[in-house]
Amino acid sequence: MDMYILFAAEWIGAVAVGMIAGLSPKFTRIKLAFKYPRREGVVSLGVFLFAMFIALVISSIPSLALGSLSRDQSERLIVAAGSLVPVIVALWRRKQPVRSAGWSREKLYAALQLGMALAFFSIFLRGKFNAVITGLNSESLGLLAYCLVMALMEETAFRGFIQPRLASWWGETAGWLAASALFVLCQLPRLLAVPEQLLFNLVLVVGQSLVAGYLMQRSGHVLAPALYRAVSIWLLFFA
Repeated sequence: MDMYILFAAEWIGAVAVGMIAGLSPKFTRIKLAFKYPRREGVVSLGVFLFAMFIALVISSIPSLALGSLSRDQSERLIVAAGSLVPVIVALWRRKQPVRSAGWSREKLYAALQLGMALAFFSIFLRGKFNAVITGLNSESLGLLAYCLVMALMEETAFRGFIQPRLASWWGETAGWLAASALFVLCQLPRLLAVPEQLLFNLVLVVGQSLVAGYLMQRSGHVLAPALYRAVSIWLLFFA
């Protein structure tokens, strides 16, 4: 129960930080306007379906491991990469700029600052400063790199590409909630593989997904929610 309270406090704090940061001129919200919102929404749903297909296929493989990564880590990394492929193809084929997938060059530095602030906030709130400092080694740094790569791919696909298109089609709040729900659905196949941890992992994924979507709304850049989620997940590896 303590872990649930701790994560709830972290999420509330992250939302508060994002709310305050969103008031800064650095994050002046320029809402993406798509000429054909419904068409863009359908394309974004296609990205989700492709990612879901990859998740189902990968979860059915009995033995899966990439190098020193566990099965769960390998599965998550492959699904994240698989969700990014149709995003890249869609942007290239439809000649859309990368800023339409949450990578605005103008907001990059501000998003980096916000993401780093959220990362340090998570470390502080969960009391992991000593554990991180004393536990820094090649293995923990490798896990951090894994978390960063995985989170950047997931956030680019779901928060950068899917969320703004669904928001343009269905409205901002509905788009945020729908993108969060689609992300959770994509994680379900791997979560169901560990039934004894299903409740905890499901609560964690749902909470982080909602917070990441909100941070995307406030910052307008993928980097902020990606850095927050990467460090938050990385901290789970510290006792």
